[in-house]
Amino acid sequence: MSDIRVDLDSVQVVEGQGLSEDDFELRVQVQEGSHNLVWPSLNGWIKLDKNGPPMSVNQEIAVYPVSTGKLSKRYNIELTEVDGGLNGQNDIGEGAVTIDLTPDMAPAVVSTTIPLKRPNGKFQGKVKVTLAAQRTS
Repeated sequence: MSDIRVDLDSVQVVEGQGLSEDDFELRVQVQEGSHNLVWPSLNGWIKLDKNGPPMSVNQEIAVYPVSTGKLSKRYNIELTEVDGGLNGQNDIGEGAVTIDLTPDMAPAVVSTTIPLKRPNGKFQGKVKVTLAAQRTS
């Protein structure tokens, strides 16, 4: 049997939101079953450069014991781009990734690019979210 750890590995702004937006003030929530990670915190946010490299997060979402076969786990991801002042209300985005976990797996990285929906219903801006899985024992 192996323990497989799944982490929120990194986040990156891959498309900005236009001239009135500067860097992104971002909060990420990843959920799978009873496992829930909110980064950087429930009411917080972190500034991400809209033209920058991926920001390493390396926060544990869950550890799963896997003895035989394949265990598929689906991770629902919700993004909040915190806005205020002239930029109005928060923008949100939703996506999901599935990772297949096996007892003898090599480290795996899975990414998804999530568009942000503005309060007016239009999509503007995209964030790439990367999860990583690896054996810990």
